[in-house]
Amino acid sequence: MNIKYDSLIGLSEVMLTFNDGPHSTLTPRLLDLLKEENIKAMFFVLGINVAANNNIKIVKRAFEEGHIIGNHTYFHRNLRSLSDFEIQTEILNTEGFIKDYMKTPKPFRPPYGATNSRINRIVRELGYVNVLWNVDTLDWKDKSIKWVKSAIPQIYAREYNVVLMHDTYESTINNVLELIKAIKGKKERYEFISYV
Repeated sequence: MNIKYDSLIGLSEVMLTFNDGPHSTLTPRLLDLLKEENIKAMFFVLGINVAANNNIKIVKRAFEEGHIIGNHTYFHRNLRSLSDFEIQTEILNTEGFIKDYMKTPKPFRPPYGATNSRINRIVRELGYVNVLWNVDTLDWKDKSIKWVKSAIPQIYAREYNVVLMHDTYESTINNVLELIKAIKGKKERYEFISYV
């Protein structure tokens, strides 16, 4: 199964995805906001952050509220520089925490989007499907509302959007509602999706 970038009902689609969490205070704020807006998202979590501060409770909450949980490795290392065994360890150590909260096939996002045929083979062998993105908000780089202003034209230019954000930056959590409002306010109808 691959992520599809076409709509089954003729609407333009937007999939909101968040990397690097869970964050002990920011991710719950984001979950509150998504609940208010009735939007489901995908969370690509880092094992090291799931293990910290009993953050597995946040993963459980996200799952119970209908969000998709994906694996983003344990330490966020560039997989291209690792051995096969190290790649498997990065993935499986995180899976140990989140296996009860994952759909099948299991979503995976390589850190930095860094992948190649070797990594893809390992990911497939472990029962995962790669989920990359086609809208990069650069919210990690520009910690103001400017990241929203640069993301909107990217979304308006496409019918099928997988939007990359991070739930570990306060500036993202503070401004994601502006992104949602801009998408919902667009003349054409957009459907928020979480997994196809």
